[in-house]
Amino acid sequence: MQSISVNASTHPMQDRVPPQAVEAETMLIGAILINNEAMRDVMETVDADAFYLRQNKIVFQAILDLFMDNKPVDV
Repeated sequence: MQSISVNASTHPMQDRVPPQAVEAETMLIGAILINNEAMRDVMETVDADAFYLRQNKIVFQAILDLFMDNKPVDV
Protein backbone atom coordinates (compact mmCIF):
# COMPACT_ATOMS: atom_id res chain seq x y z
CA MET A 1 0.00 0.00 0.00
CA GLN A 2 1.34 3.39 -0.98
CA SER A 3 1.29 6.20 1.59
CA ILE A 4 -0.01 9.58 0.59
CA SER A 5 1.86 12.67 1.69
CA VAL A 6 -0.07 15.88 2.17
CA ASN A 7 1.95 19.02 1.73
CA ALA A 8 0.56 21.78 3.96
CA SER A 9 1.23 24.42 1.34
CA THR A 10 -1.01 22.65 -1.19
CA HIS A 11 -3.66 21.36 1.18
CA PRO A 12 -7.09 22.71 0.08
CA MET A 13 -8.04 23.71 3.65
CA GLN A 14 -4.89 25.76 4.20
CA ASP A 15 -6.35 29.13 3.29
CA ARG A 16 -9.70 28.66 5.01
CA VAL A 17 -10.58 30.56 8.14
CA PRO A 18 -11.88 28.39 10.99
CA PRO A 19 -15.44 28.96 12.21
CA GLN A 20 -15.68 32.02 14.41
CA ALA A 21 -18.23 34.20 16.12
CA VAL A 22 -16.25 37.11 17.52
CA GLU A 23 -19.38 39.08 18.46
CA ALA A 24 -20.72 36.09 20.40
CA GLU A 25 -17.38 35.74 22.21
CA THR A 26 -17.49 39.41 23.20
CA MET A 27 -21.11 39.19 24.33
CA LEU A 28 -20.42 36.09 26.42
CA ILE A 29 -17.51 37.76 28.20
CA GLY A 30 -19.63 40.88 28.74
CA ALA A 31 -22.49 38.85 30.19
CA ILE A 32 -20.14 37.13 32.63
CA LEU A 33 -18.72 40.50 33.71
CA ILE A 34 -22.26 41.78 34.35
CA ASN A 35 -23.37 38.61 36.17
CA ASN A 36 -20.47 36.59 37.56
CA GLU A 37 -22.78 33.75 38.54
CA ALA A 38 -23.39 33.09 34.84
CA MET A 39 -19.92 31.52 34.84
CA ARG A 40 -21.38 28.48 36.66
CA ASP A 41 -23.44 27.62 33.59
CA VAL A 42 -20.89 28.75 31.02
CA MET A 43 -17.97 26.74 32.40
CA GLU A 44 -19.94 23.52 31.94
CA THR A 45 -19.80 23.88 28.16
CA VAL A 46 -17.19 26.50 27.26
CA ASP A 47 -13.46 26.63 27.87
CA ALA A 48 -10.80 29.09 26.71
CA ASP A 49 -9.99 26.98 23.64
CA ALA A 50 -13.50 27.62 22.32
CA PHE A 51 -12.57 31.24 21.59
CA TYR A 52 -11.19 32.25 18.21
CA LEU A 53 -9.50 35.48 19.23
CA ARG A 54 -6.42 35.05 21.39
CA GLN A 55 -7.28 38.07 23.54
CA ASN A 56 -10.71 36.61 24.27
CA LYS A 57 -9.10 33.30 25.28
CA ILE A 58 -6.86 35.17 27.71
CA VAL A 59 -9.71 37.25 29.18
CA PHE A 60 -11.99 34.23 29.53
CA GLN A 61 -9.27 32.19 31.23
CA ALA A 62 -8.53 35.07 33.63
CA ILE A 63 -12.23 35.36 34.49
CA LEU A 64 -12.45 31.61 35.03
CA ASP A 65 -9.36 31.60 37.26
CA LEU A 66 -10.77 34.42 39.40
CA PHE A 67 -14.15 32.70 39.59
CA MET A 68 -12.59 29.39 40.64
CA ASP A 69 -10.61 31.21 43.36
CA ASN A 70 -13.84 32.82 44.63
CA LYS A 71 -12.50 36.27 43.81
CA PRO A 72 -14.64 39.06 42.38
CA VAL A 73 -14.70 39.28 38.61
CA ASP A 74 -14.92 42.90 37.54
CA VAL A 75 -13.19 45.44 35.40
